Amino acid sequence: MKSARELFEELGYEQQVNNDEQIYYYLKKETYTKSIEFRKFAKDFCINGMEWLANDSSEWHTMSENNLFRDEFDKYCCKYGHWVSNYFNYIDAKLLQAINQQINELGWK
Repeated sequence: MKSARELFEELGYEQQVNNDEQIYYYLKKETYTKSIEFRKFAKDFCINGMEWLANDSSEWHTMSENNLFRDEFDKYCCKYGHWVSNYFNYIDAKLLQAINQQINELGWK
């Protein structure tokens, strides 16, 4: 069985912190970011994400599909859109497997 870190890395996550208090994985894509934090003392985890929302639509867009940005500055300019926190994060089976493996390695029951 692969380690949790290996499973997260296969999904594109980078482990940025692993200390006595927490383990923190981070995924950065062009149109969204996602982080997963495991708090060791509380024995819980949190999944956070941010996604780009274009100002010209009420729908979520990817920057590559509609070419909203002229240059690197524009993709962070409020004139063209903004980053918003996700209050929901969908989890597929592979991410769930990585989360469960991390929980098992931490010995949480």
